[in-house]
Amino acid sequence: MSIKRYSIFICFFSCFFLLSPSYLVLAGSDGLSKKHQKEELAFIKKQLTEEDKAFLKDLVSIKDEFKKINKLAIDLYLPISTKEYSCSKTIQLIKSSSRRSFKKISCSKCPGIKIKEFLEKQTPQDSSSLLALDSLINSYAKSRNLEDLISNNNKLNTSSGGAYHYLKIRLKLFEQTVNEDLESIFASSSDSFDLLSEQAKNYKIQDMKSLLMQELTFNQQAKKMLREVIITPMQSSNLTYTNAALLAALELLEKHLQVNENILLALSERLYSIPTPRKPHFADISATEILFNLPKKIKIGSKIQLLITIENLGELTSEASKTKIIFPDESFTVRSVPKLGLQEEYKFKINYRVKNPGNNNFSVVANFDHKALEADFTNNLAEKTLLVEK
Repeated sequence: MSIKRYSIFICFFSCFFLLSPSYLVLAGSDGLSKKHQKEELAFIKKQLTEEDKAFLKDLVSIKDEFKKINKLAIDLYLPISTKEYSCSKTIQLIKSSSRRSFKKISCSKCPGIKIKEFLEKQTPQDSSSLLALDSLINSYAKSRNLEDLISNNNKLNTSSGGAYHYLKIRLKLFEQTVNEDLESIFASSSDSFDLLSEQAKNYKIQDMKSLLMQELTFNQQAKKMLREVIITPMQSSNLTYTNAALLAALELLEKHLQVNENILLALSERLYSIPTPRKPHFADISATEILFNLPKKIKIGSKIQLLITIENLGELTSEASKTKIIFPDESFTVRSVPKLGLQEEYKFKINYRVKNPGNNNFSVVANFDHKALEADFTNNLAEKTLLVEK
């Protein structure tokens, strides 16, 4: 994902989120302890089908192949965008790049074939990605003999004729239009596949959907502008072999963008077939019950026993906490409560000797000092009244 494109948004969101009171409650995966992260991952994983988990696993394993495809585009783009060459040197550069790329993309263990196998297995309903890959591979094959590809046009002359100068003008206009140059666009696509892979490892389905839609929208815009701002004007501006060779390279880059677009579409459709898993509710320590164990007759000085239940109502393990028990005479005691798993209870007993007749009010406050993080502090108080006759 392009830092340039999203850093402002991320900075704004991060500042807002960290200042929000909900930060301590939600704390996102990055704010959780390692134990909680593992619990959250296991909770989400249970909501996915075996087929969906297999898709995500394969996506992680194939991400380097996507990056290699984009690296080929950068290797093709850089020589023609950074220096001017003669007509013969330009043709030789593009031919050499095409030969290397064809070897790297089309062998049995090369990225093009591996990506095809992945798409056939995980997105069998999609054919456009396979067709786009085949088209790219075939174009590289033809560009190995670039002279044959462009020599049919007898209107071309062999002078450079300002082809590079005009290309630089169009490239600058393209960069001003989409806010990135072509190198950055393909590098950003590689970064996005890294991020997508990391999200897949952690089953962040909604994040993956959002990322794919952002990348797809930008990629479509870049492809459209490449055609409108660079390729179409160059097709009618300069009748030289150099210009024709540069156009052949630019059309290869366009095919790279088409491959990216079709793959992003196929992955999006597959991802949108997966219901977004629900995140677990954070730990929620609650005083859920106060029971009395009473003698047959209660009077001043009678010894009674309180049976107190503290429960974790959340879906992540709670931290160790402290519970305060407040007696009718406003004295109190504090008891330690260990870590509690999902829906786990901790019960303990407290003895008290009755001192006053009438209503004797007892209060129990779980996690009274708020030192243990939890989702809801409003259910930490439990109260119960014991009536003692005069």
